Amino acid sequence: MNKFWITNQLANNTAEILIYGYIGDDEVNAGDFVRELRALEAAGNSRIDIRMNSGGGSVFDGLAIFNAIKNCKAKTVGYIDGICASMCTVIAVACTEVHMSSMAMFMTHRASAFAMGNANDMRSTAQMMEALEGVICSAYAAKTGKTQEECKTAYLTGEDRWFTSSEALSEKLIDSVFVSASAAAPPKEMKDTIQLVGFFNSTLDKFQTNNMKQFTLTAEQLAVLNLGQNADVSAVVNAINALNNRAVTAEGKLQAADAAKAKAETDLANLQASTVEKDVNAMLEKALNVDKKITAEGKGKLAVQFKGNPDGLKAVLEVMSPIVSITDAIDKNKGLVTGLAAKTWDQLDKEGKLEEYKTADLDGFKAKYKEQFGKEYTGA
Repeated sequence: MNKFWITNQLANNTAEILIYGYIGDDEVNAGDFVRELRALEAAGNSRIDIRMNSGGGSVFDGLAIFNAIKNCKAKTVGYIDGICASMCTVIAVACTEVHMSSMAMFMTHRASAFAMGNANDMRSTAQMMEALEGVICSAYAAKTGKTQEECKTAYLTGEDRWFTSSEALSEKLIDSVFVSASAAAPPKEMKDTIQLVGFFNSTLDKFQTNNMKQFTLTAEQLAVLNLGQNADVSAVVNAINALNNRAVTAEGKLQAADAAKAKAETDLANLQASTVEKDVNAMLEKALNVDKKITAEGKGKLAVQFKGNPDGLKAVLEVMSPIVSITDAIDKNKGLVTGLAAKTWDQLDKEGKLEEYKTADLDGFKAKYKEQFGKEYTGA
């Protein structure tokens, strides 16, 4: 989980930012830090307090933070609240002033890295590490007044170098020691950075000074809450509670809207299905009782086949012809024959119905042929 910068306005155009966590990961990375520092600087703060409790981390992220502090137009005042180890010590000496809690610890050591590959790769990595150590020693030298070589001998030995606040002051790595509120100092045998970070985090509230306000909010987040950087704790809590209440209310309204939308969609789907079913039934009824294109049995089969598909049913019914029964066909043919038989050969010929008469009543046609021509019809 990301840890946000803790920033707020103290007084007299003074702001505060924390470096609490390992440098280079989600806890403290150069991009976020520089943006926050620039935002506080742009807000018109003439002084920015930088409070530290870090076991170190990435050299490159640390150097970016170092340069941002060095180039800051505001006065930067560093406070070492807990552990200041490895790359965090380089960041600390970038500040205009550095003050260290009497309960804190300061640790320096050589840079380290992982390398793999051939001998050339190893030599290249070693050269890079030595170059980085030269940069680190130049930062220590600028703070202490020692030469780079003296700093390398004093601080970048083969082992971790641990300094109490009084020892760090004697080395001129810091400018002063501030007395913390009553809080137990870490055990002398505790030299592991992870353990020390955990120790100081667990007891931090016992030795905070200078009215430090624990706002776990960035400058941008304060703006979202419509709060100024001088907002006190109660104002922040009230703003966050109000925002949370609005979020809960909005969530409830959103859920209600979603439920109403789902119901409306279901109702619409049901209405559409009902309308489609009515259209299908109406077409089948007309085809059965009016157009006489289907039987009752056929109606049932078509209802199943074209359920929900009125357009398909319409297309099928349009190409179907009315059903004619055998009796109706015979009666119709009788009527046709009777009508044609009543006409003379010349009338049938003139009306172009001779072929129709021959098809309907061949015997009658032959009789009229013999009557007309005086001979039997041979089909020629």
